[in-house]
Amino acid sequence: MPFSFGKISYINCLPLFFAGDRAGFKFISACPADLNAAVRAGGLDASFISRWEYLDSKISDSYKIIPEFCIAGDGEIMSVELFSKRPVEDLAGGRIFITNETGTSSRAFRYLIKRKYGFDIFKLERSVGIDSADAVLLIGNAALSFNSGTSFPFKTDLGEMWREQTGMKMIYSVAVARNDVFSEIAPLAESYFEDSIRLFRENMDEACSLARRQFAESQACDISAEKLRKYYTKLLYRLDPREFSRCLNFVSENGEF
Repeated sequence: MPFSFGKISYINCLPLFFAGDRAGFKFISACPADLNAAVRAGGLDASFISRWEYLDSKISDSYKIIPEFCIAGDGEIMSVELFSKRPVEDLAGGRIFITNETGTSSRAFRYLIKRKYGFDIFKLERSVGIDSADAVLLIGNAALSFNSGTSFPFKTDLGEMWREQTGMKMIYSVAVARNDVFSEIAPLAESYFEDSIRLFRENMDEACSLARRQFAESQACDISAEKLRKYYTKLLYRLDPREFSRCLNFVSENGEF
């Protein structure tokens, strides 16, 4: 029976799963928050989850991180954005809309904004809709497709803010596998990810065409080839062991998240 493996339903995950179906795995696609919940409940053998969620003992007690492979970035990331009607420093006392699909990004923005500007975005009044919000936090395909226009003239990129304040790369998502099957899943997953990333790079035109189709299906709008290619230059899918550990430990050692 194949192992169930959760994959993120955004185009950022495509390079890690470009090799398609493979014996041994049954891939299940969902947004980060849903994958986090499924893993927390023990419902998946393996999955990508939001990095911050691994601090939850319900996950860390039952799952191990598959090292090195991840969704990460070094500076601008383009798909984790805070759009606002006024500069971030002037948002205290305002209303915020936070997508319910996030598990890492909202907590990372909270940490950085609290550290730099002294207020907690989680304590701002929550807006149930975008139009009535002073700030909008979006991730993934929704962030890439959001037309801020003149309504939200200010944009804050989480990756840029993270690099500015910490001087480090940021891991957004990690792969985990259940303890009891980790020794079986980890080598299969590592081999699969290596193949997928290689095939993605070797077949960039085909990959971008597939990404555009997936994006159009999820957002009912197009993304330009130029923007897409730029986007994939921002994403990192493997860090060397030392850097991977350093980035993970930074999050674990800072309990404010």
